[in-house]
Amino acid sequence: MKNFLVAGGLAIAATAVALGGCNSSSKTTPTVPAVTPTPIAQQIVPNPLPSMTVSSTTFTAGGTLPANTIFNSFGCTGGDQSPQLSWTAGPAGTVSYAVTIFDPNAPTNVGFWHWLVYNIPAGTTSLPANIPVTGAAGGAGSGALPAGALQAMDDYGIQGYGGPCPPAGGGTHNYIFTVTALSAMITGLTPSTTDAALLQFNMDGIILARGQVVGTFGR
Repeated sequence: MKNFLVAGGLAIAATAVALGGCNSSSKTTPTVPAVTPTPIAQQIVPNPLPSMTVSSTTFTAGGTLPANTIFNSFGCTGGDQSPQLSWTAGPAGTVSYAVTIFDPNAPTNVGFWHWLVYNIPAGTTSLPANIPVTGAAGGAGSGALPAGALQAMDDYGIQGYGGPCPPAGGGTHNYIFTVTALSAMITGLTPSTTDAALLQFNMDGIILARGQVVGTFGR
């Protein structure tokens, strides 16, 4: 019994010391090292991403898009013709190109996609103006896609080009024309049910280079 009391006393004393130490001014806070995550984009594409030069005979870089490229509905009365585009060749290993037009200023919180073309063959470095849309809603156009190239669905629900038509009084919008060099063709998609999110998902991991030119329009 005596040994038990001694042991118990020592245990209580040790606990008191430990508790006292918790209130000591010498307490230090463990330092947690800062961790900088790798941006997702850098995990998908080379960083820095090689650039390509994109130009158009339809409009000047940074300039206003002409009336013949503007949408012909929703209060707009343009010609709704896709503009001519040219670009410098992608790097070694380029198998195909994708062309997109995006309005980041559209009042949707997620922007607005006006054109999505993919599986443009590597030997092609331009698209003519006035390429017709695909499918039942397709209209006449003097241009033509290169063999094998496909058009996906834009945010108008059109399988092809749909021109700018920002809200009246909404200021000038920027329309980003992007050409992306890819290391493969994109397979397994149905163009008539493929939107921008699905197309870009399938582009991730095969992007080699990218170039852009911007046109503007407001009303």
